[in-house]
Amino acid sequence: MNMRSAKRFKVQMNYHVRVLDGYYSVPYDLVGQTLDVRVTRTTVEIFSAGVRIASHRRCERKGQYQTSFAHMPSSHQAQASWTPARILKWARTIGPSTQVVCETIMSGRHYPEQGFNQCRGIFNLASKVYTPERVEAACERAIAIHSPLYKSVVSILKNGLDAVALTPPAGPPPIEHQNIRGTEYYKELLAGGQENVTC
Repeated sequence: MNMRSAKRFKVQMNYHVRVLDGYYSVPYDLVGQTLDVRVTRTTVEIFSAGVRIASHRRCERKGQYQTSFAHMPSSHQAQASWTPARILKWARTIGPSTQVVCETIMSGRHYPEQGFNQCRGIFNLASKVYTPERVEAACERAIAIHSPLYKSVVSILKNGLDAVALTPPAGPPPIEHQNIRGTEYYKELLAGGQENVTC
């Protein structure tokens, strides 16, 4: 590679190099180093001491990340192994309400991954702080109050509302009006109509 055609970029703390409003990963142990980057119409190549260490497809959108699993530290690799399917499978083991809350959290984001931290937060609540039964009850209440969010689940648990029985919403009061005849009128009408029925 002709290094004169390359530009130099510093590796950020998140082991990515920012190039033309896109972010491209390199091995995480290169954080803080300045590397050579060559950009083509379709590819971004990153070099250290003349040796290519990473090659990525060029980002299509501003702020997009191109991340190689092999570049991640082991702690990030463990996080990356989470998928929407894995989260929902785990949530089902707690209960149907927990699954609905996690599904709602992920579907409310532009990318499901943006909801992973909150779903993992619910996982931690059920495995380290409260019992799975309490978390499921809190999720059920969060759904009932139309707020299936992580912060709602936390608030419900902190305030012990998961132990309070859910009361079904009261139906609307009966309408009383002079033009409304009521069920008795129709019962009489039907009873009278039976006598006039001919086969």
